[in-house]
Amino acid sequence: MKTSGLDIEMEKFKALMDKAPEIASRALYKGAGVMADEYKRAAAGMPTEKNRYVGPNDPPRHATNAEKNAVVRGIGIARFRKNVDSVDTSVGINSSGYAANIKTKKYPNGKPIPLIANGINSGSSFMVKYPFARKAEASGKAKAVAAMDAEGQKLIDEVTSNG
Repeated sequence: MKTSGLDIEMEKFKALMDKAPEIASRALYKGAGVMADEYKRAAAGMPTEKNRYVGPNDPPRHATNAEKNAVVRGIGIARFRKNVDSVDTSVGINSSGYAANIKTKKYPNGKPIPLIANGINSGSSFMVKYPFARKAEASGKAKAVAAMDAEGQKLIDEVTSNG
């Protein structure tokens, strides 16, 4: 009995297993890029107004252009964390630095961008809530999954057709 067809399929399977971490990383990178673009698009669409003092009886204000621009610039993709059986990352604003052009007494070197983003996203006593993160996640999740699926399938096809 001859099993040459099975040997070829086993070689393809072995090549696919060897390339699996790379395929997962590249597919995840595509999906993370789609989500980062959605976050930026959602943040860029927020309403703005000039900075004004909000007293106890005043209505809350929208974000300023400087705050909006700092949030948009601060959105990015975290470094990939590779484990034995998984690869993961996050898209967002954590550890994205300081807005050097927005200085206060408490933050003389610039206000932390995550603090600005959380204030806008959740609202506060002086700022109108604009949940850009929720909007980005709702509009981008299906697109990101589709992009990851397409990239992963393309890479799998490359490996299995060259086997």
